[in-house]
Amino acid sequence: MSSKFAASTIRATAPMFLAAVLFVSLASAVPADAKFTVFDAPGSTGTYGYAINSTDSITGGWTDANGITHGYLRAPDGSITSFDPPNSINTVPEGINDGGTIVGFFDDSIAEHGFVRASDGSITVIDEGGATQTDIYAINDKGTVTGFYFDSDGFQHGFVLTAKGKFTSFDLGTGGAFPRCINSGGAIAGFYFDNVGVHGFLRAPDGTVASFDGPGSSTTIAYGIDTKDVVVGYYLDGNGIDNGFVRDSAGNITTFQIVTGADTIGRGINSKGEIVGRYADGNGELHGFLRSRAGKITSFDPKGSTSTYGTAINSDGLVTGFFLDGQGVEHGYVRTP
Repeated sequence: MSSKFAASTIRATAPMFLAAVLFVSLASAVPADAKFTVFDAPGSTGTYGYAINSTDSITGGWTDANGITHGYLRAPDGSITSFDPPNSINTVPEGINDGGTIVGFFDDSIAEHGFVRASDGSITVIDEGGATQTDIYAINDKGTVTGFYFDSDGFQHGFVLTAKGKFTSFDLGTGGAFPRCINSGGAIAGFYFDNVGVHGFLRAPDGTVASFDGPGSSTTIAYGIDTKDVVVGYYLDGNGIDNGFVRDSAGNITTFQIVTGADTIGRGINSKGEIVGRYADGNGELHGFLRSRAGKITSFDPKGSTSTYGTAINSDGLVTGFFLDGQGVEHGYVRTP
């Protein structure tokens, strides 16, 4: 995918890497005494938990018997409401704010479009900037959304769209920006491409951008951000292994790897600095993990899981994601501390 380079202000910070890589043995990654609630959308052949808000509402996708993916909202009482934008043949919800507004993207028979689903169930289709494709990944509590789009010339751009309709496009590097998350203050994190590789970025509300990389890495992916501009994600090291990282608001980066020589991917962070994600063990099997602000790792798997993915965590420490059972079927879950 190509992207036209635009004049963006990129403030490169020289990250200070803390404590190199933190290795945690499986012996210290002991499953906690936590409660798991497994859920499936009605008629589902696969259910995925992608995002959770402070009221414990969850959104994600589910696949029907025909292979079509739909969106859903799971209320705190466990009831599930399925939804699709008009004419959708593939709906992918990605984010939910504390007001219950859901964002994501969908395919119809023509193109890919962004959507915003209000708490009353009404859906607004988003195609900004002459877009031929629009993907929305995150929304904050002010209703500001972020994602990327392709223009009529086939070039990719990041964007911010406020609840009042102010649209701002931005470009980074040579391959376009991929915003993945936004916090309550309007700071955005994600990644972008240039001729060297893939880099993480933090975009301040005033539009200034700090670029960063994991140590010695040519591929750094930022996935989550908290209220204090702390960013989490993963980077590819020189051995081809994914390592988790935490970047604080001053630009200091702490890296962590749960099993030496195996992949660790950080996906979400809450206001307490708790991080959720997934890692591979020595046999290549996947497990969810919870990392405290102090760096303590807790491994977890719902009963019957053969692969567990942790995707999001809210301010109360509730985790959502999905897992594969012995038959290879995906199920959503909520992990309560």
